[in-house]
This record gives sequence, structure tokens and C-alpha cells, in this order.
Amino acid sequence: GAFLAALAAALWAYDGWADLSFVGGEPDEAQRATASAPQQPGYVLTGATVVDTGEDGKPRMQIEAARIEEIPGNNGIRLIDLKLTYLAAPGGDWLATADRGLVPAASETVQLLGNVRIHGVLDAVQPEAVIRTQSLAVDTHSSTARTDDDVTIEFGARSLEARGLEADLKQRHVRLESRVHGLFPPPFSR
Repeated sequence: GAFLAALAAALWAYDGWADLSFVGGEPDEAQRATASAPQQPGYVLTGATVVDTGEDGKPRMQIEAARIEEIPGNNGIRLIDLKLTYLAAPGGDWLATADRGLVPAASETVQLLGNVRIHGVLDAVQPEAVIRTQSLAVDTHSSTARTDDDVTIEFGARSLEARGLEADLKQRHVRLESRVHGLFPPPFSR
């Protein structure tokens, strides 16, 4: 439940990672001289992987990012070029990728932004589904995902388009919200 808050605390406290940079600690004179310059993040990690475990100690979720940094002034986290893997779903993992992500301070939600793609199997009968949208909020506590943006779901030769989506990642249940349109070609050609 406290995965993202723990992420922020761990990133701040842990100084043993390769490519970890802490910005700050300048003398007071230097801080005053740069007061008009843009704020720098308190920490930056490159090529980082963070794994969340469930109460049973097994991996539940993994976030990989080309860059993770603290958002100056609010203790939120910015993720660049990220991959979020939800490992706790029976029947296979969910993999979400995005250009960037945000985690507000003290939040259990990861906001995926820009070129969001989610890959996963909805059931044993259907091929892997690919969900495309521009933003997605993933609640790490409830294992749900939501967007109000346009969504395209493709599975095999079939596709659905809609406005808005709610998904229960653990139960593999996806609900399209409105303006649903689909294309279901016949299963065979003559």
C-alpha cells in the first residue's frame, strides 16, 4: 500500500546505487546566488528498477525507468521512459509503458502520460490485448487503472475504440466507459 511513499523515502535514503546523483548541499552564499535559477531535483536515478512486494514477500509490481527524479518543491516523483509491470495477476503479467510518469507526494497512484501502451491477456481464449491511450492512472493499492481519454483495445484482428476505461488488473476485468465502437472481422476468410 505504501509502495510509492516508500519509493520516495528509499530513493532519498539510499546512496549505494550506480548513477545516483543528489543535487544540493551548497553553501548558503552559493544557494543565494542561484536563487533565481530553476530548481534542481533533490535526487536523480538513471536506469533504475524498483520492485514492490506483497504481504507474502513475492514481487507484486516493478517499475523501470530511464530516469527517476524528485519534483522540486513538492516531493513528488517524475519518471521518464518508464515500464510498469504488474506481476500479481493470475494468468500472466500486465505490462504498461509510457513516455513519462508522475507520482504525487504521499500518493499510491502512478500517472502514466504520453504514448501509453498496456499489454496483457484478458482471458485464456483471447490473444494478448494491447490497450493504447494518452494517459492512465494506476492505483497501486487497489490494483486498478483508469483513464478518461480515448482508448483503443486490439486483440488479434479485433479492435474496440472508446472514451474512458476502468480496469481491475488483478481480476483482468476491463470496462469501456462511453462512445464504444468495435471491429470484429469473421474468424475465417472464404
